[in-house]
Amino acid sequence: MTEPAAKSASPVPGFSELRDVAVAWTPLPGPGGEQEMRHTAGSWRPVIPCGNPACRGGGYDVGSLVEGMVSFREEAKSGLLVCSGWEGEEIPDPAAGIPCVRSIRYRLSLIYRPSPPAVRGAPPPPQGGSA
Repeated sequence: MTEPAAKSASPVPGFSELRDVAVAWTPLPGPGGEQEMRHTAGSWRPVIPCGNPACRGGGYDVGSLVEGMVSFREEAKSGLLVCSGWEGEEIPDPAAGIPCVRSIRYRLSLIYRPSPPAVRGAPPPPQGGSA
């Protein structure tokens, strides 16, 4: 998305090429409407916490999605994410627990910082070849 520069917009931590990142999500299954967080509002976190009170060590890793989007210069993405946690007691080995089956439907949008303008009047690169 290309929008006019916001006043004093700092880069998104870990992503200097981004001016803003926003994610909207709806928890599935269960009650709860759409929620949103964005960098310019001061609420950006790379992991959305799981809303399941029985979940341990879980959440939804949107930071890695943003990383992949930046690699391909994507501006928008949507889909479904499953919680990475487990249910039950706090145990040292999550593989021994029951996987949390909560999920979210998400929409991510990125706003890139403008590219610096090309330097005018710079000498052309040297041509190969010797005499």
